[in-house]
Amino acid sequence: MVKNTTLNIETTTLFKVFMVQKKVSIDTIIELYKHVLNNRDKFGADSKLELHGVEIHFSLANNTIYLEKVFGKEERKNRILRYTLTTHFLESLIDDDFQLSNLVPLLVYLQSNNVEVSQKHEIVSPASTIVFEVDNDKIRLITGWKGVR
Repeated sequence: MVKNTTLNIETTTLFKVFMVQKKVSIDTIIELYKHVLNNRDKFGADSKLELHGVEIHFSLANNTIYLEKVFGKEERKNRILRYTLTTHFLESLIDDDFQLSNLVPLLVYLQSNNVEVSQKHEIVSPASTIVFEVDNDKIRLITGWKGVR
């Protein structure tokens, strides 16, 4: 039997609001994703993980990480990539039910391609479309939505 090499991420609107209020970075969520993916046998219902001063409560079931609560304040100084989110991106994250797992194709793309700086880019996958700009080590997430244009 081949082990599934990906996980989905689902969040509630309340979790997304807490994420914004507590200034939890996308980097931390991606780090949680990688940790759970590599150690999935250690997690299940009512799991929690502390990363950079933030305690994230979640469940793992049916190859999906269900993000539930976040406590604390992120303490992170050195990031490989920095993300900034426009208000429009935050609105699409909260209002349009745009899931955080839709950011995984963006991460894979950025890690495996040289992206031209200071231009708008669009990543399209069957699940979502993400529009972003790159400026040196900063990624500015402009907007995103479920599906394709």
